[in-house]
Amino acid sequence: MFSAQNDYANALTAFNIALNQPTETEITLDETLDKTVTPLPSLDTDLTNALAHRHDVRERRLQLKQQDIAFKQGKLNTLPSLFVDLFGSTGRGLNGHELWNYNYGVAAGITFDFGFFYLDKYRTRQNLTRTHENAQLDFEQFLRSMRDDVVQTRNALALKMQSMEISDLRLQAATQKFEATQTKYKNGLMSATDLTVAQQAMVSAQIEHARLLTDLEITKLRYQYAVGQNIFEYTLEDL
Repeated sequence: MFSAQNDYANALTAFNIALNQPTETEITLDETLDKTVTPLPSLDTDLTNALAHRHDVRERRLQLKQQDIAFKQGKLNTLPSLFVDLFGSTGRGLNGHELWNYNYGVAAGITFDFGFFYLDKYRTRQNLTRTHENAQLDFEQFLRSMRDDVVQTRNALALKMQSMEISDLRLQAATQKFEATQTKYKNGLMSATDLTVAQQAMVSAQIEHARLLTDLEITKLRYQYAVGQNIFEYTLEDL
């Protein structure tokens, strides 16, 4: 009894700390956990949803686009320099009867780097290319990790669903056995020991059923997060 009370006190403290409220605050839990789970869609559908709705995927895409822009800008800075000059002038001699002279034109050219400057820009281009390739590889690795996450959460949810079905059958059997034993005990066909054993088996089945129900709810939330579903509603004012 003391151990159970101590475990409850520790769990209550941890819960309140997570919510940033006094540790001794009593909590009334919602006992209506929904154990129904809709059939899982295909893996391709889940992966498509994850790519479209997961916030970390969006963030990685933006980072990759930013790196692409930086790569292109850096490459432009290492290209040969182009220049174009426009010029024009007008004038005439001191004699007011002379006509105005107009001179205008355009000059264009390109400059190439040699020696140390060429090697410096060559190294810069190489570094830019390696950085760009590493960013692409990192993004591909992230997508593989995301796919593994979706597959693992799907498998975990499917396993919990099967375990829940088995737990339902065990709880039903334990309850029926207890009720039958209780009836026989009232009729003098079973001893108090038999009734206690049947009751303990039913209570154990109830505890196991409650634990699996909680695990199922947690696994559902992990699956929903993995495929990009909102696991809770919030507004900017709540942040």
